[in-house]
Amino acid sequence: MSVLTASEIAELEKECSLILENDDVKFVGGINNLGNLIAGGFSKKMKSVGSEQTWKMMYMQLKLDIEMRKDYDELFGPVRYVISKRRDVEKISIPVGSHMILVITKLNFEIAKIEEIIATFKSILDNSS
Repeated sequence: MSVLTASEIAELEKECSLILENDDVKFVGGINNLGNLIAGGFSKKMKSVGSEQTWKMMYMQLKLDIEMRKDYDELFGPVRYVISKRRDVEKISIPVGSHMILVITKLNFEIAKIEEIIATFKSILDNSS
């Protein structure tokens, strides 16, 4: 299990805030290995939807999904990200070490932006994993 330092969490918060400046991003958050939100949240332009319990369940489910996909890493290589397209949004799960970054965007978010997000959080979380 990886525990982040206060400065690493502060850096995660800073990066989440910067990403949330993009009008296409509705939510960005760092999820730890237990499925808890440790940094980030909703864009100020969007109100929170659903209950805190619903979100916690979703974080745990997404983290479990990412972990189960590791069973096929030997065959296909590690997962870089998983995109789930919904009616109104895309949910992007990005595994980074023992953590996960969840990004919720408007539809058809640019792949290049996902790669930038991966690089940003990798530099913070790879050192702690």
